[in-house]
Parts: sequence; C-alpha cells; structure tokens
Amino acid sequence: MAKDLYKYCDDKLTRVKRSLEQKYLKRYYRSRGKLDVALEPPQMFPMMRRSEPVKRAVARLRDVGILNPDVDTDGLKNEYLGTVLTLGLVMDRLDA
Repeated sequence: MAKDLYKYCDDKLTRVKRSLEQKYLKRYYRSRGKLDVALEPPQMFPMMRRSEPVKRAVARLRDVGILNPDVDTDGLKNEYLGTVLTLGLVMDRLDA
C-alpha cells in the first residue's frame, strides 16, 4: 500500500510540476516519463513547415475559413502543425 501511495504521489507531483512549467516557464514538451526529453528531433518542425502537404493544408484551411487568412506556416505553433496537416489530408481525402 505504501509503495502504491508513493507512486501515486510521485505521478501527481510530476504532473503538477509540468503543468506549472508549461504555464509559467512556457515549456512545451512531450516527455518519456521522468526523462523530460523531447521526443521529436529539433529539425522536425522546420522540415514540416517547408513540406508541400503542410503548405497545402494551411492554404486549404485558410480558404474554407478555419484558419485566419493572415496565418502562414511560420505563424503556427509547433503543437498545431500535426493537427493542421491531418485536417488538410482529411479534407483532401473527402474531396477525392
């Protein structure tokens, strides 16, 4: 029982710590448990921004009014790139 309580408290304190870091220190990362190492390589998001599927998805979502007309691929936060790409690909698939 004490072992489970320790794990539970450790988990909750880790979540609170990450939440505070995201809110006040603007740290956005996806971690592998206690390692707190980002899963994605640093060049992944710049490569995604330059890719044609992401550019097409952003243009498509701007055209239908989902994205602000002033937004471009450089104006999107890293955490939204995957969602924008997915939405664009789904819209392409539905049109086909």
